[in-house]
Amino acid sequence: VLFKPLTLPEIERIVELMVDDLRHRLEERQIKLELSESARIFIANQGYDPVYGARPLKRFLQSRLETLVGRALVSGEVFDGATIKVDAGDGKLAIDWHNPD
Repeated sequence: VLFKPLTLPEIERIVELMVDDLRHRLEERQIKLELSESARIFIANQGYDPVYGARPLKRFLQSRLETLVGRALVSGEVFDGATIKVDAGDGKLAIDWHNPD
């Protein structure tokens, strides 16, 4: 069986669906997660493998994005009700957050 390779917009949509899962888990603490376009494109490019398709995306998100968010939560820097913004630059993901007043 031959499969048609996924296009970048299709991969980006898959990234959004996978990030939605993390968003739902963060909702328990009223934490919002915003993903910039550059972060979405970065994840799509870095996590996609033409041979394995979108399967490596989940592992990439767990090892890169969820680790960043988890460390910020465990360190106590991010409070319930915060907004976490994810961006990409210098070849990596970076997060910034705004805690509620």
